[in-house]
Amino acid sequence: MYRVFGAFFFGAADKLETALKRARQEPDILILRMRKVLAMDATGLNALEDLYEKLDAKGKHLILSGPHTQPLLAMDRAGFLDRLGMENVCAHIDAALGRAGEILAKKSPKDGGGGNLAPSGRNDSFAAAKE
Repeated sequence: MYRVFGAFFFGAADKLETALKRARQEPDILILRMRKVLAMDATGLNALEDLYEKLDAKGKHLILSGPHTQPLLAMDRAGFLDRLGMENVCAHIDAALGRAGEILAKKSPKDGGGGNLAPSGRNDSFAAAKE
């Protein structure tokens, strides 16, 4: 899980991508905790869409946790929520973690089942961090 706060513009999206590259191993499930993101512009949305497309192409998942009204409306107007799937937009972190659990439960052993190590060092197939 990566926490994002403030405005989600190009610079914030670039920092997120840099953090993922620094981890050297993308999690099977990436949770973006967005409860402190009050605004998102078109460049931030484009960066989020690019991130989703990269993850999706690798068979990985993106879950959004707690997006506020303005970012949610921007994502909806752009059609991003339709591509992401509303089941991957959760009201709070507990729901996002539950959704991640559902995704992991559906993975079969032939798909690698257990996933990879998350940046936190936990072998739970999704990145998680404590506040």
